Amino acid sequence: MGSMGLAVDFFSIATIADRIDEVFDHPDRMQQLRHRARETAVCDFDLKTRQLPGWEALVADIVAGRRPALDLDDDSVAHRRLAGSHHRVRS
Repeated sequence: MGSMGLAVDFFSIATIADRIDEVFDHPDRMQQLRHRARETAVCDFDLKTRQLPGWEALVADIVAGRRPALDLDDDSVAHRRLAGSHHRVRS
């Protein structure tokens, strides 16, 4: 079990079904997991404060003929994903 979700083989329907059954069979065990997952979703994927401003900036840059900025703050989801990969983040 991860800190915000349950890992399963994407292509194993039986494993996914088993994990779903486990969640329904033991909701008390999943309380902390649900709390952390919701907290992440609310903070990192909020439409008004995170997603929409980013999309508006991207569209404005494209319409103006500018190269979209790669502005990743240290706590953004994209920054955390890129920091652990082979991609270089330009500042």
